[in-house]
Amino acid sequence: MSRPAKPPSCPLCHTVLGVNEPVYSTVTTETYKVRKWVGGMNIIETGETGTRRLRWYACEACARKEHPDYFPTAESLKLPRDKLSANPEDWDAYWKYKRALEGYREHRRCVRCNRPIREKGDSLSTRMRMGPACRSSGCTNARAYVRRAELARLERTPKEVRCLCCQKRFVPIRSDARFCSNACRQKQYRENSRNG
Repeated sequence: MSRPAKPPSCPLCHTVLGVNEPVYSTVTTETYKVRKWVGGMNIIETGETGTRRLRWYACEACARKEHPDYFPTAESLKLPRDKLSANPEDWDAYWKYKRALEGYREHRRCVRCNRPIREKGDSLSTRMRMGPACRSSGCTNARAYVRRAELARLERTPKEVRCLCCQKRFVPIRSDARFCSNACRQKQYRENSRNG
């Protein structure tokens, strides 16, 4: 008997998400210690630190904490709007105002649980990196199960191959069969032994 699925939760604060509660594309940075391979299986820490960006589908509270500028309010829009009205020719101020005005948008829904996914900025590149599902445990497990079932089906499906002797297409019984019949196998053997 399989375990019951965990309720979907935010990967950052671990709060349980509601049924149709949207998830937000969030980027966090993490500092890590740099390690180096030294001869064989030895790993040493170099003493240096690096930073990496991690992408998550998080709850609204975590997204507000990580990206407050993507939740526009009247106060947060005041400064970019004033800069733009002072100098309408300033393209940098225009794009900052436009980006602040856009905020998060619901670009799509999860293909498995139909949960709204809200993304910011370049949503196409995020979608290509993060995939079509919302990354909750239920959707991740379902995606893995579907992939395993598809691979098993492809392994079971016999593929046609071409006989090395008569060039006729056939469905092999064994996965390493190269000839359609014993006669072709024997004929090829005789030709190879004659040619030396």
